[in-house]
Amino acid sequence: MTQRRRVGAAAFGCAAAVVLAGCSAGQITQTDTMEAAVNGAMATADSITVRDAELLYPEDASQEGASYYPAGSDAEAEMVITNQGLTDDQLVSARSQFAQQVVIDGERTIPGQGALTISPVETELDSHLHAEMTLQGLTYGLRPGETIQVTLVFREAGSVTLDMPIAAPAHPREEEHGGGAEEH
Repeated sequence: MTQRRRVGAAAFGCAAAVVLAGCSAGQITQTDTMEAAVNGAMATADSITVRDAELLYPEDASQEGASYYPAGSDAEAEMVITNQGLTDDQLVSARSQFAQQVVIDGERTIPGQGALTISPVETELDSHLHAEMTLQGLTYGLRPGETIQVTLVFREAGSVTLDMPIAAPAHPREEEHGGGAEEH
């Protein structure tokens, strides 16, 4: 009988350890402060969340063929704005100290439990509305990898400021072949 009590106590102790370990799961984790693995910026204002916000990669934006935005040029933005609330909200305006003006063309309403995609290319997702946003007359030259502050103003949620990066290229960099290895 003593042996049975020991086995029972050991089984109870193991079960209690498993239950207690499960109680703290997710409370303090190594990943609780990690950012999402996307290139663009993310911010939240009330029920509005802006995800993957960035300026497009400057495909030969300058006369010299270099991939950067020279001062005075325009830059296209892209992002997804979601509304977790039940009532519609609206993107009223956008501004940045890095541009003379920010122009928004297209839909501005973010429906309750819906999304608005901002991109120069219209999305094929039926559930997302579409708009385009252009930072016109950049006040500084911008290169990929840099970030700029852009403030979005919503009718109900208020304003949110993002540190938007200039996107990386979608294609591999072309290597110049000169003086090194021969091509076969």
